[in-house]
Amino acid sequence: MKHAFIIYTLAIVAVLSAMWVTPPPVYAANVNYVPLAPIDVPGSEFTSKAFDERTPGAGTSECQAPTCFPKYLRTIYNIGIVLAGLFAVVSIVRGGFTLMFTDSILGHSEGKGIILRALGGLVIVYSSYILMNMINPALGRDLDLALQFPRVTIRTCSQLTSQEARDRPDCGELSVIAMSQYQHDLLRKAEVANGEWRDRELARLDKEIEDLQTELGRIPNDDEHLEERNIVSGLLAIKRADRAALLREGTVRGAENKTAKLSELAITEEEFNRRIREITQGTQGGEPSEIAKARAAFQTMIDTAPLSPSQIAQLRTMEADRITSIQRGVAQAVLDRPPKSSALGFEVEDWIAVEKQVSEQIKAISAEQGRIIQELTTIKNSAADAANSLLVAEITSREKTVWAQTCNNIALIANHCKALKSEVFRKTQHPLTCDAVPADIKTPCIANGGTKF
Repeated sequence: MKHAFIIYTLAIVAVLSAMWVTPPPVYAANVNYVPLAPIDVPGSEFTSKAFDERTPGAGTSECQAPTCFPKYLRTIYNIGIVLAGLFAVVSIVRGGFTLMFTDSILGHSEGKGIILRALGGLVIVYSSYILMNMINPALGRDLDLALQFPRVTIRTCSQLTSQEARDRPDCGELSVIAMSQYQHDLLRKAEVANGEWRDRELARLDKEIEDLQTELGRIPNDDEHLEERNIVSGLLAIKRADRAALLREGTVRGAENKTAKLSELAITEEEFNRRIREITQGTQGGEPSEIAKARAAFQTMIDTAPLSPSQIAQLRTMEADRITSIQRGVAQAVLDRPPKSSALGFEVEDWIAVEKQVSEQIKAISAEQGRIIQELTTIKNSAADAANSLLVAEITSREKTVWAQTCNNIALIANHCKALKSEVFRKTQHPLTCDAVPADIKTPCIANGGTKF
């Protein structure tokens, strides 16, 4: 009886302790902190007005994500404390009944174990709450865990300004203004920096050439000073060749870079057409085209530097490759970015104009090919008259190289057009014919360059 009385007493104390520790629900909107006051279990913070009959104006939520996250954590913690007290009471009662209705030693031990484990759990759970509130109430209730992510708002095309609509792919023409403008600025800065460096190098070479010419003029023209004159003349030829090469590379590389950017950057149609004109026709201010500048740069190098016929032939071969590559880049850029025309109030891709521009570039490549071949033929004829069989063989080999290079550029244009035929026909019902190279161009390419179309 004494043991039963002790067990009943412990069970009653446990129930009363759990009821005292478990905080009652608080429905006040704001509760000021009172030292050692029980924490408030949410009844107002984490409640939607749509389900709270006591709150007028039902239909809106008092908690909006993500600021609701700290309230959610506090709610889970408070509910956990309540459930821990409830489970502890149930466990203690169960352990008490086990002790009451069993006479075995093992049954008594099991009942005591249940009660002790329940009391231990209560101590662990509520000590955390008491400890945090003794240190700082903010640790248990007012911890700021709000994750202030920026809210993303998606607006329809009609809600955008003209500039914003132009930057949206689904609101009209794709125009990656920010990135393309940044790339344009970088390209312009690089061109300016490269141009400034080239101007300084050209000025330095001009000064050295002038000094060498002056020094050469002071050296007597006799057998005694022949070796000295040859050394100065050789240095002078090297400086002149360096100057011509620098001028040529700067002009030709600039034209090639501008052509490549046409197909790589997203630019407006007006800017695209302006760049095409600059490369093929020149500017409205009368400045020569980029192709004309590149051609003049090669010619300047041939005229100013004392070159052998073999070196001139090598430069002509390079000229054919560089210029026809630029023309090929123009044709491919037009295929990738077809011009637009108005039809029945809509802007449509004008593939007839594309075929016309591509055909012009193919003819321009063929004309450039003919011009270079004629220059090489002149050199070969002079070599034949001088009975220089080695030079004749070299020029013949360079003629084949020019045929292969230029005809390959034409074939690349035709293949590019052929790759677009099915897609263009599916969209516009227009059969592209730019892959059909004219016979007067195709036949010599197959015969002389071995090109496959």
